[in-house]
Amino acid sequence: MSTPKMTEKFIKERKEEIRRAMERITPRIMLDYFEKRIIGQHKELMMIVYMLYTYLQQACKEVITDVPSWVLTAPSGCGKTEVYRTLKAFCADQGIPVPIIHVDLSQITEAGFQGKEANSIIQSLALEDSVLDGIGICFLDEADKKFSPSHNSDGEDINAKVQSNLLTVIEGTIENLPLKSGGSRQMDSNQTMFVLMGAFQDLRNSKQKRIQTTDRGIGFICRDMETSTEDVFYGDITLEDMIEFGMLEEIAGRMQMVVNLHKLSREDMTDLILSKIHILEQELQISIVFDNNTINSLLDISYTNLGVRRVTNCLRTLAFRAISEVFYDKAIDSNCCLVIENSNSAYIEFAGAQEVQKTHRCG
Repeated sequence: MSTPKMTEKFIKERKEEIRRAMERITPRIMLDYFEKRIIGQHKELMMIVYMLYTYLQQACKEVITDVPSWVLTAPSGCGKTEVYRTLKAFCADQGIPVPIIHVDLSQITEAGFQGKEANSIIQSLALEDSVLDGIGICFLDEADKKFSPSHNSDGEDINAKVQSNLLTVIEGTIENLPLKSGGSRQMDSNQTMFVLMGAFQDLRNSKQKRIQTTDRGIGFICRDMETSTEDVFYGDITLEDMIEFGMLEEIAGRMQMVVNLHKLSREDMTDLILSKIHILEQELQISIVFDNNTINSLLDISYTNLGVRRVTNCLRTLAFRAISEVFYDKAIDSNCCLVIENSNSAYIEFAGAQEVQKTHRCG
Protein backbone atom coordinates (compact mmCIF):
# COMPACT_ATOMS: atom_id res chain seq x y z
CA MET A 1 0.00 0.00 0.00
CA SER A 2 1.34 3.41 -0.90
CA THR A 3 1.66 6.11 1.74
CA PRO A 4 1.40 9.86 1.23
CA LYS A 5 5.20 10.01 1.65
CA MET A 6 5.75 7.39 -1.08
CA THR A 7 3.35 9.20 -3.37
CA GLU A 8 5.14 12.52 -2.86
CA LYS A 9 8.43 10.81 -3.73
CA PHE A 10 6.87 9.29 -6.85
CA ILE A 11 5.59 12.68 -8.03
CA LYS A 12 8.93 14.35 -7.34
CA GLU A 13 10.77 11.69 -9.36
CA ARG A 14 8.33 11.98 -12.27
CA LYS A 15 8.63 15.77 -12.38
CA GLU A 16 12.41 15.49 -12.38
CA GLU A 17 12.16 13.13 -15.37
CA ILE A 18 9.99 15.69 -17.16
CA ARG A 19 12.46 18.48 -16.37
CA ARG A 20 15.45 16.53 -17.70
CA ALA A 21 13.61 15.53 -20.86
CA MET A 22 12.45 19.06 -21.65
CA GLU A 23 15.98 20.41 -21.15
CA ARG A 24 17.18 18.48 -24.19
CA ILE A 25 14.07 18.79 -26.38
CA THR A 26 13.84 21.93 -28.47
CA PRO A 27 10.60 23.21 -30.03
CA ARG A 28 12.04 22.39 -33.47
CA ILE A 29 12.62 18.76 -32.50
CA MET A 30 8.99 18.44 -31.44
CA LEU A 31 7.65 20.23 -34.54
CA ASP A 32 9.72 18.05 -36.88
CA TYR A 33 8.40 14.94 -35.13
CA PHE A 34 4.80 16.07 -35.66
CA GLU A 35 5.35 17.06 -39.29
CA LYS A 36 6.72 13.62 -40.13
CA ARG A 37 3.41 12.10 -39.04
CA ILE A 38 0.88 14.82 -39.94
CA ILE A 39 1.09 16.07 -43.50
CA GLY A 40 0.04 19.40 -44.93
CA GLN A 41 -0.82 21.31 -41.74
CA HIS A 42 2.39 23.33 -41.21
CA LYS A 43 0.95 26.57 -39.82
CA GLU A 44 -1.59 24.73 -37.71
CA LEU A 45 1.07 22.40 -36.29
CA MET A 46 3.25 25.36 -35.38
CA MET A 47 0.44 26.63 -33.14
CA ILE A 48 -0.42 23.18 -31.78
CA VAL A 49 3.17 22.28 -30.93
CA TYR A 50 3.71 25.70 -29.33
CA MET A 51 0.83 25.13 -26.91
CA LEU A 52 1.79 21.53 -26.16
CA TYR A 53 5.49 22.30 -25.76
CA THR A 54 4.98 25.22 -23.39
CA TYR A 55 2.63 23.11 -21.28
CA LEU A 56 5.16 20.27 -21.08
CA GLN A 57 7.80 22.81 -20.06
CA GLN A 58 5.67 23.77 -17.07
CA ALA A 59 4.73 20.19 -16.14
CA CYS A 60 7.75 19.82 -13.86
CA LYS A 61 6.73 22.82 -11.75
CA GLU A 62 4.97 22.50 -8.44
CA VAL A 63 1.92 24.37 -9.72
CA ILE A 64 0.98 25.25 -13.30
CA THR A 65 -0.82 28.54 -13.79
CA ASP A 66 -2.90 29.71 -16.73
CA VAL A 67 -3.27 26.28 -18.34
CA PRO A 68 -4.65 26.77 -21.87
CA SER A 69 -7.58 24.65 -23.03
CA TRP A 70 -8.51 24.81 -26.68
CA VAL A 71 -10.57 23.34 -29.52
CA LEU A 72 -9.18 21.25 -32.37
CA THR A 73 -11.57 20.86 -35.27
CA ALA A 74 -11.58 19.64 -38.86
CA PRO A 75 -13.70 17.43 -41.07
CA SER A 76 -13.13 13.72 -40.49
CA GLY A 77 -9.88 12.40 -41.88
CA CYS A 78 -7.84 15.61 -41.66
CA GLY A 79 -5.66 14.54 -38.73
CA LYS A 80 -7.38 15.44 -35.43
CA THR A 81 -6.92 12.07 -33.77
CA GLU A 82 -3.42 11.81 -35.21
CA VAL A 83 -2.46 14.87 -33.13
CA TYR A 84 -3.30 12.88 -29.99
CA ARG A 85 -1.50 9.76 -31.23
CA THR A 86 1.58 11.74 -32.24
CA LEU A 87 1.82 13.52 -28.89
CA LYS A 88 1.45 10.24 -27.01
CA ALA A 89 4.14 8.63 -29.17
CA PHE A 90 6.43 11.65 -28.78
CA CYS A 91 6.20 11.62 -24.99
CA ALA A 92 6.86 7.87 -24.94
CA ASP A 93 9.85 8.16 -27.30
CA GLN A 94 11.34 11.10 -25.40
CA GLY A 95 10.73 9.73 -21.91
CA ILE A 96 8.27 12.42 -20.81
CA PRO A 97 6.03 10.81 -18.14
CA VAL A 98 3.05 13.15 -18.57
CA PRO A 99 -0.32 11.37 -18.85
CA ILE A 100 -1.78 11.81 -22.35
CA ILE A 101 -5.32 10.44 -22.51
CA HIS A 102 -8.14 10.24 -25.01
CA VAL A 103 -11.78 10.30 -23.88
CA ASP A 104 -14.74 9.68 -26.19
CA LEU A 105 -17.28 12.27 -25.05
CA SER A 106 -20.06 10.49 -26.89
CA GLN A 107 -19.87 7.93 -24.04
CA ILE A 108 -20.25 10.60 -21.35
CA THR A 109 -23.77 11.15 -20.03
CA GLU A 110 -25.45 12.89 -17.15
CA ALA A 111 -25.78 10.93 -13.91
CA GLY A 112 -28.64 8.49 -14.10
CA PHE A 113 -28.33 7.69 -17.77
CA GLN A 114 -26.41 4.81 -19.31
CA GLY A 115 -22.74 5.64 -19.80
CA LYS A 116 -19.95 7.32 -17.90
CA GLU A 117 -20.31 10.52 -15.92
CA ALA A 118 -18.24 13.60 -16.67
CA ASN A 119 -16.19 13.11 -13.47
CA SER A 120 -14.84 9.85 -14.93
CA ILE A 121 -12.66 12.05 -17.15
CA ILE A 122 -10.61 13.00 -14.10
CA GLN A 123 -10.35 9.37 -13.03
CA SER A 124 -8.92 8.51 -16.45
CA LEU A 125 -5.88 10.63 -15.58
CA ALA A 126 -5.08 8.33 -12.66
CA LEU A 127 -3.74 5.57 -14.91
CA GLU A 128 -0.98 3.53 -13.30
CA ASP A 129 -0.77 5.94 -10.38
CA SER A 130 0.43 8.72 -12.73
CA VAL A 131 -1.54 11.30 -10.80
CA LEU A 132 0.86 14.23 -11.04
CA ASP A 133 -1.51 16.41 -9.01
CA GLY A 134 -3.69 16.77 -12.10
CA ILE A 135 -0.94 17.40 -14.62
CA GLY A 136 -1.80 15.81 -17.94
CA ILE A 137 -3.24 16.48 -21.38
CA CYS A 138 -6.76 15.24 -21.99
CA PHE A 139 -8.18 15.03 -25.53
CA LEU A 140 -11.97 15.09 -25.37
CA ASP A 141 -13.03 13.61 -28.70
CA GLU A 142 -16.48 13.81 -30.31
CA ALA A 143 -17.11 16.97 -28.30
CA ASP A 144 -19.47 18.29 -30.96
CA LYS A 145 -21.83 15.39 -30.22
CA LYS A 146 -22.54 17.00 -26.84
CA PHE A 147 -23.09 20.55 -28.11
CA SER A 148 -26.20 20.00 -30.19
CA PRO A 149 -29.47 19.61 -28.21
CA SER A 150 -30.63 16.07 -27.42
CA HIS A 151 -33.95 15.74 -25.61
CA ASN A 152 -35.28 12.81 -23.61
CA SER A 153 -38.90 11.69 -23.43
CA ASP A 154 -39.62 14.39 -20.82
CA GLY A 155 -38.34 17.12 -23.11
CA GLU A 156 -35.17 17.71 -21.10
CA ASP A 157 -32.01 18.61 -23.01
CA ILE A 158 -29.66 15.86 -21.83
CA ASN A 159 -26.63 17.29 -23.57
CA ALA A 160 -27.08 20.64 -21.81
CA LYS A 161 -26.76 18.82 -18.47
CA VAL A 162 -23.70 16.93 -19.70
CA GLN A 163 -22.13 20.23 -20.75
CA SER A 164 -22.79 21.67 -17.28
CA ASN A 165 -21.00 18.72 -15.69
CA LEU A 166 -18.21 19.00 -18.24
CA LEU A 167 -17.81 22.69 -17.46
CA THR A 168 -17.14 21.82 -13.82
CA VAL A 169 -14.29 19.54 -14.86
CA ILE A 170 -12.75 22.00 -17.34
CA GLU A 171 -13.02 24.96 -14.94
CA GLY A 172 -11.13 23.00 -12.30
CA THR A 173 -12.33 20.60 -9.67
CA ILE A 174 -10.52 18.70 -6.94
CA GLU A 175 -11.25 14.97 -6.73
CA ASN A 176 -10.01 12.47 -4.17
CA LEU A 177 -8.99 9.53 -6.36
CA PRO A 178 -8.02 6.02 -5.23
CA LEU A 179 -4.56 4.81 -6.32
CA LYS A 180 -4.05 1.30 -7.70
CA SER A 181 -1.31 0.62 -5.19
CA GLY A 182 -3.58 1.67 -2.36
CA GLY A 183 -4.55 4.86 -0.63
CA SER A 184 -5.82 7.93 -2.44
CA ARG A 185 -4.64 11.24 -3.83
CA GLN A 186 -6.26 14.59 -4.47
CA MET A 187 -6.16 15.73 -8.08
CA ASP A 188 -6.88 19.23 -9.32
CA SER A 189 -8.13 19.31 -12.91
CA ASN A 190 -7.23 23.00 -13.01
CA GLN A 191 -3.71 21.70 -13.76
CA THR A 192 -4.94 19.70 -16.77
CA MET A 193 -4.88 20.86 -20.38
CA PHE A 194 -8.15 19.96 -22.10
CA VAL A 195 -8.42 19.76 -25.88
CA LEU A 196 -11.95 19.54 -27.26
CA MET A 197 -11.99 17.72 -30.60
CA GLY A 198 -14.77 17.33 -33.12
CA ALA A 199 -15.59 17.31 -36.83
CA PHE A 200 -18.72 19.45 -36.29
CA GLN A 201 -20.28 17.73 -39.29
CA ASP A 202 -23.80 19.00 -38.61
CA LEU A 203 -22.53 22.55 -38.11
CA ARG A 204 -20.60 22.40 -41.37
CA ASN A 205 -23.64 21.05 -43.20
CA SER A 206 -25.76 23.84 -41.74
CA LYS A 207 -23.31 26.54 -42.84
CA GLN A 208 -23.14 24.95 -46.26
CA LYS A 209 -26.92 24.97 -46.69
CA ARG A 210 -27.14 28.64 -45.80
CA ILE A 211 -25.25 29.69 -48.88
CA GLN A 212 -26.93 27.30 -51.28
CA THR A 213 -29.42 28.76 -53.71
CA THR A 214 -32.10 27.00 -55.67
CA ASP A 215 -30.12 26.84 -58.91
CA ARG A 216 -26.48 27.72 -59.59
CA GLY A 217 -25.57 27.95 -55.93
CA ILE A 218 -25.96 24.24 -55.24
CA GLY A 219 -22.60 22.58 -55.60
CA PHE A 220 -21.18 25.42 -57.68
CA ILE A 221 -20.55 29.09 -56.90
CA CYS A 222 -22.88 31.04 -54.68
CA ARG A 223 -24.63 33.97 -56.32
CA ASP A 224 -23.60 36.56 -53.78
CA MET A 225 -20.07 35.45 -52.95
CA GLU A 226 -17.08 33.90 -54.63
CA THR A 227 -17.18 30.93 -52.29
CA SER A 228 -18.17 27.39 -53.18
CA THR A 229 -20.31 25.32 -50.83
CA GLU A 230 -17.38 22.90 -50.56
CA ASP A 231 -15.16 25.74 -49.35
CA VAL A 232 -17.71 26.55 -46.67
CA PHE A 233 -17.88 22.92 -45.53
CA TYR A 234 -14.10 22.72 -45.15
CA GLY A 235 -13.75 26.30 -43.91
CA ASP A 236 -12.78 27.51 -40.46
CA ILE A 237 -15.22 27.22 -37.55
CA THR A 238 -15.21 29.83 -34.79
CA LEU A 239 -16.26 29.75 -31.15
CA GLU A 240 -19.20 31.94 -32.16
CA ASP A 241 -20.29 29.23 -34.62
CA MET A 242 -20.02 26.65 -31.85
CA ILE A 243 -22.07 28.72 -29.43
CA GLU A 244 -24.76 29.13 -32.07
CA PHE A 245 -24.61 25.37 -32.62
CA GLY A 246 -25.22 24.71 -28.91
CA MET A 247 -21.96 25.02 -26.96
CA LEU A 248 -22.44 26.66 -23.57
CA GLU A 249 -20.96 30.15 -23.55
CA GLU A 250 -19.24 29.29 -20.27
CA ILE A 251 -17.37 26.40 -21.96
CA ALA A 252 -16.50 28.63 -24.92
CA GLY A 253 -15.15 31.15 -22.44
CA ARG A 254 -12.71 28.54 -21.12
CA MET A 255 -11.33 27.82 -24.60
CA GLN A 256 -8.39 30.07 -25.44
CA MET A 257 -8.56 29.39 -29.15
CA VAL A 258 -9.81 27.20 -31.98
CA VAL A 259 -7.29 25.44 -34.22
CA ASN A 260 -8.78 24.44 -37.57
CA LEU A 261 -7.06 21.70 -39.53
CA HIS A 262 -7.68 22.05 -43.25
CA LYS A 263 -8.47 19.98 -46.30
CA LEU A 264 -5.27 18.62 -47.80
CA SER A 265 -4.09 19.71 -51.22
CA ARG A 266 -3.93 17.00 -53.89
CA GLU A 267 -0.14 17.07 -53.60
CA ASP A 268 -0.23 16.57 -49.83
CA MET A 269 -2.94 13.93 -50.13
CA THR A 270 -0.81 12.11 -52.71
CA ASP A 271 2.11 12.07 -50.27
CA LEU A 272 -0.19 10.71 -47.57
CA ILE A 273 -1.52 7.98 -49.86
CA LEU A 274 2.04 6.99 -50.80
CA SER A 275 2.92 6.72 -47.11
CA LYS A 276 -0.10 4.45 -46.52
CA ILE A 277 0.96 2.22 -49.41
CA HIS A 278 4.46 2.02 -47.94
CA ILE A 279 3.09 1.08 -44.52
CA LEU A 280 0.93 -1.65 -46.08
CA GLU A 281 3.95 -2.91 -48.04
CA GLN A 282 5.95 -3.26 -44.82
CA GLU A 283 3.05 -4.89 -43.00
CA LEU A 284 2.42 -7.51 -45.69
CA GLN A 285 6.10 -7.95 -46.56
CA ILE A 286 5.27 -7.82 -50.26
CA SER A 287 6.09 -5.37 -53.04
CA ILE A 288 3.20 -3.17 -54.17
CA VAL A 289 3.07 -1.99 -57.76
CA PHE A 290 0.96 0.98 -58.88
CA ASP A 291 1.04 3.89 -61.33
CA ASN A 292 -0.37 7.40 -61.66
CA ASN A 293 -3.78 6.07 -62.65
CA THR A 294 -3.85 4.17 -59.35
CA ILE A 295 -3.04 7.31 -57.37
CA ASN A 296 -5.66 9.35 -59.23
CA SER A 297 -8.28 6.71 -58.52
CA LEU A 298 -7.39 6.74 -54.81
CA LEU A 299 -7.42 10.53 -54.76
CA ASP A 300 -10.99 10.46 -56.08
CA ILE A 301 -12.17 8.61 -52.97
CA SER A 302 -9.95 10.43 -50.47
CA TYR A 303 -12.00 13.64 -50.27
CA THR A 304 -14.94 12.20 -48.37
CA ASN A 305 -16.04 12.42 -44.74
CA LEU A 306 -13.58 9.63 -43.91
CA GLY A 307 -10.62 11.32 -45.61
CA VAL A 308 -7.51 9.17 -45.91
CA ARG A 309 -9.12 6.50 -43.71
CA ARG A 310 -11.29 5.65 -46.71
CA VAL A 311 -8.11 5.13 -48.75
CA THR A 312 -6.49 3.03 -46.02
CA ASN A 313 -9.56 0.80 -45.75
CA CYS A 314 -9.71 0.49 -49.54
CA LEU A 315 -6.04 -0.51 -49.82
CA ARG A 316 -6.32 -3.12 -47.11
CA THR A 317 -9.52 -4.58 -48.56
CA LEU A 318 -8.00 -4.84 -52.04
CA ALA A 319 -4.81 -6.40 -50.66
CA PHE A 320 -6.60 -8.96 -48.49
CA ARG A 321 -8.99 -9.96 -51.26
CA ALA A 322 -6.20 -10.39 -53.79
CA ILE A 323 -4.06 -12.40 -51.37
CA SER A 324 -6.96 -14.58 -50.23
CA GLU A 325 -7.65 -15.64 -53.83
CA VAL A 326 -4.24 -17.29 -54.16
CA PHE A 327 -3.33 -17.89 -50.50
CA TYR A 328 -4.50 -21.53 -50.46
CA ASP A 329 -2.74 -22.63 -53.67
CA LYS A 330 0.44 -20.58 -53.95
CA ALA A 331 3.04 -19.22 -51.57
CA ILE A 332 3.11 -15.46 -51.11
CA ASP A 333 6.80 -14.54 -51.02
CA SER A 334 9.37 -12.13 -52.41
CA ASN A 335 8.86 -13.53 -55.92
CA CYS A 336 5.40 -12.01 -56.17
CA CYS A 337 3.92 -8.55 -55.87
CA LEU A 338 0.58 -6.90 -55.30
CA VAL A 339 -0.55 -4.87 -58.30
CA ILE A 340 -3.13 -2.20 -57.49
CA GLU A 341 -4.81 -0.97 -60.68
CA ASN A 342 -7.32 1.42 -59.10
CA SER A 343 -9.59 1.77 -56.09
CA ASN A 344 -11.66 -1.21 -57.27
CA SER A 345 -9.13 -3.65 -58.68
CA ALA A 346 -5.97 -5.42 -57.54
CA TYR A 347 -4.26 -8.74 -58.14
CA ILE A 348 -1.24 -10.81 -57.14
CA GLU A 349 1.43 -11.18 -59.80
CA PHE A 350 3.78 -14.16 -59.69
CA ALA A 351 7.15 -14.04 -61.48
CA GLY A 352 8.23 -17.50 -62.68
CA ALA A 353 11.25 -18.65 -64.59
CA GLN A 354 9.35 -18.78 -67.88
CA GLU A 355 6.40 -16.46 -67.52
CA VAL A 356 4.43 -14.13 -65.35
CA GLN A 357 1.09 -15.39 -64.08
CA LYS A 358 -1.70 -13.02 -63.01
CA THR A 359 -4.58 -14.02 -60.79
CA HIS A 360 -8.14 -12.95 -61.42
CA ARG A 361 -8.70 -9.30 -60.61
CA CYS A 362 -10.62 -8.69 -57.44
CA GLY A 363 -12.79 -5.73 -56.72
